[in-house]
Amino acid sequence: MATRIYWFSGTGNSFAVAKALRDGLGGAELVAVVQGLAGEDGAPAERIGLVFPVYGLGPPGIMKRFIARMPLPAGAYVFAVATCGGMMGATMAIVNDLLRKRGSALAAGFGVKMVDNYPPFGGAPGRASQQRTLEKADAAIAAIIERLKTWPAVTGIPRNPLWRIASRCVHWTFVRAFSGADRKFHADGKCDGCGVCAKVCPVANIELAGGAPHWLGHCEQCYACFHWCPKQAIQYGRRTARQVRYHHPAATLADMRRAGASPETPA
Repeated sequence: MATRIYWFSGTGNSFAVAKALRDGLGGAELVAVVQGLAGEDGAPAERIGLVFPVYGLGPPGIMKRFIARMPLPAGAYVFAVATCGGMMGATMAIVNDLLRKRGSALAAGFGVKMVDNYPPFGGAPGRASQQRTLEKADAAIAAIIERLKTWPAVTGIPRNPLWRIASRCVHWTFVRAFSGADRKFHADGKCDGCGVCAKVCPVANIELAGGAPHWLGHCEQCYACFHWCPKQAIQYGRRTARQVRYHHPAATLADMRRAGASPETPA
């Protein structure tokens, strides 16, 4: 059975999960979501995996847009794995709703706690804490792989209606609150105009002008630019200069560059 895993990632957490799933499931195809949006993913697959981070107790906007238009043959088995620093909230319920609109459903949904690295909430922890979290994540990923090997694995969607409603409210508040929030990004004096920030941006939201990055107003809040800048010159607001920069040790800058620079511009 052909398996294709679509992934979206800013710091490499979700990419690392997708790569582990590919290896553990025996040769699944990896496709970055930005490539899928550009129509570069080939023929539809019978088993589809979606791997992405949780943003504000829900899926990222780019993931929601992708699910609404991805190749989805009748009867396809769809599973999702979400990485998060805290709780998943309504993430899987929202994914399932999007799939149901297309006549499908989410067969299995899993969560993996990864290193929290959100700059507005203080950024990543120190290296020792990161290592402990990554070791636990590796064990969680291995368990998910074993579940998926017993295809068709079915987990269902959490049924607590009050929690789902509350999580959705938080998610939509997050979406509204952070639209246009890239106005807080800026490059400090360490910037040398290398352009890495623009190359890793998954939605082509950064352009270089006068040797410095400028943000264009359709940010996905992935913070790839912040965490991958080799000079740690990208700042968000006034309190991030001393924050720890983070990316998953299994992800490289080349991986993120291949997944960046989507031609899609969100409405």
